[in-house]
Amino acid sequence: QTSRPDLNVYFGRSDPDRDGECRKGQAILTHFPIVNAGTIRLPQTRVVGRSAIWADIQLPGHDTPMRTYNVHLENRGDGTIRSVQTLTILRHAQAWRRKNPGAPLAIIGDFNSLVNRMSSGKTENSIAHMLRRMRSALPQGANTHVLEYQTDWIFFDQMNLHRAQVVPIVRSDHFPIVADFSVTALRPQEPPLHSSGN
Repeated sequence: QTSRPDLNVYFGRSDPDRDGECRKGQAILTHFPIVNAGTIRLPQTRVVGRSAIWADIQLPGHDTPMRTYNVHLENRGDGTIRSVQTLTILRHAQAWRRKNPGAPLAIIGDFNSLVNRMSSGKTENSIAHMLRRMRSALPQGANTHVLEYQTDWIFFDQMNLHRAQVVPIVRSDHFPIVADFSVTALRPQEPPLHSSGN
């Protein structure tokens, strides 16, 4: 819940079946109306569940809502499960995109990607999947974690990026990331998301 009456909120539990102190979740907060929302249960390899949430946000002056995802992927292993989780989210977004070819789309959050500036230009498979389909607001190599990993990302489509940055304040082991966008008139076009056999 928020004490701000001017904000609309959708909150989804990462693991609705888990009780106790480790009940995590994600939230989407917006000044604009949320017209639809939901939670995607992601494939997992451990007892701790992971999920992504989504919300359709009605922007002023646009008939078609903007779709936003907030994700929190697995933080263990060699990245294989993160790749599977990312493809699950992308399939969900592709189904929406086929019906809304010109609408703005953002997929943001904690991808827990464990490649850093010492990784010789390698890109984790989950991030490579995203970069084949969407643009990143932050450059590759941006440090978003106290351990100098780029774990957090903002991916976008059908929006104009004006500014993005990592905010160097410590409230947890992750640094906040922010981006400013504008949305122009929506014109239906060929869907930018595509199936590549992955």
